[in-house]
Amino acid sequence: MKKEVLFGLLCVAITIGAGCNGANTNVGNQAGSGNVQIEDSSIESSVDEQVEDEEEDVLSKAEAYKKMEESPDFNHGHTISEAGTDRPREVDRSYDLIIHDEDEALAYLKDCLGSLDSKIDFVLTDTSENDPGAYMWYEFTPTYDSVMVRGAEFIVIAFTDGSLVEGRTEVFAASFSDRSNLLGTDEALKLFNEQYNDKRKYKYQDEYYIYGGGDSVRYVYVYRFENGKALENTTLGVDASTGEMVMYRPDAID
Repeated sequence: MKKEVLFGLLCVAITIGAGCNGANTNVGNQAGSGNVQIEDSSIESSVDEQVEDEEEDVLSKAEAYKKMEESPDFNHGHTISEAGTDRPREVDRSYDLIIHDEDEALAYLKDCLGSLDSKIDFVLTDTSENDPGAYMWYEFTPTYDSVMVRGAEFIVIAFTDGSLVEGRTEVFAASFSDRSNLLGTDEALKLFNEQYNDKRKYKYQDEYYIYGGGDSVRYVYVYRFENGKALENTTLGVDASTGEMVMYRPDAID
């Protein structure tokens, strides 16, 4: 009888122990599952907050733009009707698009020009932002392989009720000089001196592409001559491959 009672108690103990272990296991599993759910909830919450922040940014920008447009000084107060229609370099004109800043101006320019060589980009080089008497305009200079292309600037004009783009689109059909076989700056200047019998002492200043029309864009070395006399100070541009004169610009004309 004692043996049976002891055996029965042992079975109960084992059962209770197993039940506890099982309960612990379940609690562990549930806790693990709970952790995953908490992490998922955290990620979802973070995404929701990001979306809300972006929506608030869009709304804030829209409200700011609305206030800008309501100002009589917005885009210097000029309407697109003032632009006239006889503009030989006009690329595009929109009576729907209202530009508020240089980023929107650049986006409009690129949209107007369509697909271009992957080496071409644009840099803002001037603006009338601080000249309230003028049209509100942004000047963008093309770059080719990260080098400025002078003489091919584009102007985006922002009005209170429209936008306009002007420039020389033919530059994108022209061929750009190969820069793999350039002369040295001293060698190019020496060839220029010999070809044009100009013995003045020029100093190298810069180099970039120049577009002067036609079907080629030339890579040019730029030099300066200065001797303290305003009428003689000169900027010179020489083809970096041949030494040929491309640009000759005195500071002043007598």
